[in-house]
Amino acid sequence: FNNDFVLHGSEWMAQRIGQDHAALDAQVARAVELVWLRSPTEDELSRFAGYADQYGLAAFCRVLLNSNQFLFVD
Repeated sequence: FNNDFVLHGSEWMAQRIGQDHAALDAQVARAVELVWLRSPTEDELSRFAGYADQYGLAAFCRVLLNSNQFLFVD
């Protein structure tokens, strides 16, 4: 979770998304699309945007990169 590779990757990802999208909801939606290859649900978007607002987009990207949906294939 706190490996340097994941930390740097999440910071790079957040910076890149931040350059392309100004609104936090759009940034969160794009991050989910890149990592999970699907759009977030309305509920996910609301909760994730709250998390990203409180802890920052890089922290949210780190959560996505460490999520079961990213690490394991169904």
